Amino acid sequence: METAVKFPKPYLAEGEVRIPASAYSDEYRARIRELRRDLMLPGFRPGQVPSDVVMARYGEQILSELLTEKFLNTLRTLVGEKELFQLPFYDRSPESYQVKPPFADYLYTFRALVVPKESLLSRELRLLRYVYQSAPDDIDTFQTYLRMAFGTLGELEVLPESLPADKHILLRLRWEPYEGATPLRLRWNSYIAPFPWSHLAGRKVGDTFDVPPQALSAYADYIRAFYPDFSLLTTDSVKLTITAGAYSTPLPIEELREKLHIPSDSSDEQMWQSLVDKHVDAAITQLNDYLRKNQLLHAADINIPQDIIQYQYLVYLSTRTHKNGKAIDYAEFQQELAWELLFQNLIASEPTLQVSQDELKETLWQRVQEISSLSDEAQNLLSNLKESETARETFITNLLQNNESQLRRSLQQQRLENFLTERFGEPTEVPLSLRTILLYTL
Repeated sequence: METAVKFPKPYLAEGEVRIPASAYSDEYRARIRELRRDLMLPGFRPGQVPSDVVMARYGEQILSELLTEKFLNTLRTLVGEKELFQLPFYDRSPESYQVKPPFADYLYTFRALVVPKESLLSRELRLLRYVYQSAPDDIDTFQTYLRMAFGTLGELEVLPESLPADKHILLRLRWEPYEGATPLRLRWNSYIAPFPWSHLAGRKVGDTFDVPPQALSAYADYIRAFYPDFSLLTTDSVKLTITAGAYSTPLPIEELREKLHIPSDSSDEQMWQSLVDKHVDAAITQLNDYLRKNQLLHAADINIPQDIIQYQYLVYLSTRTHKNGKAIDYAEFQQELAWELLFQNLIASEPTLQVSQDELKETLWQRVQEISSLSDEAQNLLSNLKESETARETFITNLLQNNESQLRRSLQQQRLENFLTERFGEPTEVPLSLRTILLYTL
């Protein structure tokens, strides 16, 4: 077989694998003969179906499996110590299978993600973390936000020349920071008004328009969660597209209280503050997750080609079932794919992140002992396990069979947090006001 491979990125392999007919034809014929011995078809005696008939009916499936095996095995050899990550993206020529002689030579042109053994995280990095900065008017702000969020929505296709006095306007915008980048979804609402209405007045949903870079200042921290090196000073022009628009007639405060099951005579600020805190905690947690992952991906210089992401996303969608819950969108999938690649690289390259089988068993045994409420029968079982090393080993081994991957992952994630702190120090806190957080969540 003729092969060629190069690594334009440490995590990306590109090349060709040519599989000549001589490399697979004998094995292909052998698989046809094996199937022919047990095959029963109408009009033929058992085991006597002609090879041509077997090839015509089953040859494509057999040849597909055989060639794919040879291609993947060859690819694993080509990438050496690097481990293949996910399925490779490839084109095969010719596209159709020649299931009868004369057999064809097949050329596979591939792009594959691989996990290198050397750490991709080589740059120094100042980690950031968002924190909530409260203000005296946060409860009033949050009540207005909820009244707008639960308000009556009306269709909005053409934006008015001036803002209405009796309702709010909610818009969704799309911004592509540079050609080929994943567009970022931004929100605009008339309550917070992150940039002047004059940039929007009279436009239609679907319009693309220019705004000065300063218009993005209210979104700067949010954008930085996705593009860690973002700076208004390096942005020459900003093109935004209006993707959706709606009027919101605010819900009266009495109806809001009823919807939230709050007594009309209640003025308990502590209760309202708990609602604010709950909303803020969820938003901050999500933003910090995006921020940390994208900071590390940026430091590791991981930028997966779009054709590979699109292929993997199609594979992901095709293998989902109704038990998997709601499918994540393309942008989230793109980040998760890159993050999993970096995570596996760090596990492979950093010994402190690796978890042995003995460590898994010890951790699982500790957790079993820490269970607070046990029945009398379970208490007796636990006592017997403490006294018998053989019984304990058997019990933990059986229990680990269904929990090994999940437990290993949780321990690796804990160790990763410690590793990042030791490597880069504690994250620098970036305060976000409630108004800024609400701009991301409506």
